[in-house]
Amino acid sequence: MANWYQPYFWLAFIALIGLYSIKSLRLILLFLFNAFFYWYLAKHFFFILLLVATIDFLLGLWIAKSKVAWLPAGISVLIHGTLLFLFKYWNFFTGYTTPEIFQWFTPIGISYFAFRSLTYTLGLYHGFLEKPETDLLRYWVFALFFPVVLAGPIVSAAQLLPQLQQTHPPSKKEVLLALWYITTGFFKKLVIADYIAINFVERVFSMPSLYTGMEHALAWWGYMLQLFMDFCGYSDIAVGLALLLGFRIPHNFQEPFKSKGLIMFWRRWHITLAHWLRDYLYEPLSWQLRRWKHLGNALAIFFTFSLSGLWHGARWTFILWGIAHGIFLAIELTLRRWTTPLKKQRFFSLLSWSITIIFLWFTFALFNARSLQDFSFMTQQIFFNAHWHLFLQWFLNYFSVAITMIVATLLVFFPTTWKKALFQHWQSLPLAFQFPILILLLMGIFFLRSSEVLPFIYLQF
Repeated sequence: MANWYQPYFWLAFIALIGLYSIKSLRLILLFLFNAFFYWYLAKHFFFILLLVATIDFLLGLWIAKSKVAWLPAGISVLIHGTLLFLFKYWNFFTGYTTPEIFQWFTPIGISYFAFRSLTYTLGLYHGFLEKPETDLLRYWVFALFFPVVLAGPIVSAAQLLPQLQQTHPPSKKEVLLALWYITTGFFKKLVIADYIAINFVERVFSMPSLYTGMEHALAWWGYMLQLFMDFCGYSDIAVGLALLLGFRIPHNFQEPFKSKGLIMFWRRWHITLAHWLRDYLYEPLSWQLRRWKHLGNALAIFFTFSLSGLWHGARWTFILWGIAHGIFLAIELTLRRWTTPLKKQRFFSLLSWSITIIFLWFTFALFNARSLQDFSFMTQQIFFNAHWHLFLQWFLNYFSVAITMIVATLLVFFPTTWKKALFQHWQSLPLAFQFPILILLLMGIFFLRSSEVLPFIYLQF
């Protein structure tokens, strides 16, 4: 699971924090730590990313000065598209085994690197950035920023580069807030997500023929909880690590399972990816299709989210997951002018939420299924061979898993006002009290974790 769990990472990170007060060394220290972090995981692929980052830096200077800015911007898109094709999609599109030379490399986080880097070149082209970066070292730090290099959040160049120009150590309040994010992130990952996955969810998805439809249905819900806790936990840790260095990066989740519609869901789930898709795919496409009015918007959102499925990986389950979201979003967008007046009605609000949850339950199972055949089998079992009369037996046999899933469900749907009140009460406590409590909580989390630690789910993308 990345190398955030390894002692050597924290020793090196503490050393970085200790030297961070030396302002003249901050950028070089950040670059060296980024290089150490990525090199340990990806080895020689680090040099490919560094080369591509250097090319993007030069293309940025070209875009700023050129009268044909579309050309360097297009070259940047072509380079990242080629890398993704060679290292991620070769076998899927060609049917041939990946060439041996490419098998020497471990392209971890390549999709995130591509999208984050394109926020620089395409950001300059579309005017999201006013001027190009002129310091190569600073750009390298942005491109390889270790908290987000593997699995996001997708921090745009407009968000991070200005902060890199004015680096500063964190305040005491920022340190404690960062520790809070890191603590809650590890709790979500180690105590909830991994426990549900190891002891139930992964067993069902890997061997679906051994389980009843009831167990499949429960495993589908368990995977929704696992994915949210795993991915949200990763993002919380990334936000906390960045804040310990004085950088504020965006959160990726905002109570997504309370959404009353899929449009609202994508404003709350993987928020930075949704923003990227909106800025660099949906809006340019909808502009090109504007003469088709509502149909053009529907086609643009369908194409955008179909492509997002392919971005996740070269597998039909991912692609069909993206297509399903694209179709549902296109329908919801088309009907919005009629459904918007109804949203104030309690019944319609509850109905919208219920349909959204059922859709997510169904499509996330497709997302995680090992094959379309497995997904089809599990679906048939749920509808025609459920055996719900065995629920009590399942609950007793999987008692600790069931309790963990109940706790996770309660946390997911915990009232927003209560969360804010509890967090404000926590922040009002003396700083000298918060620090030892957070350290004790972290120690407790690592004590309660499963004996096996799974990789973060989104590292595969």
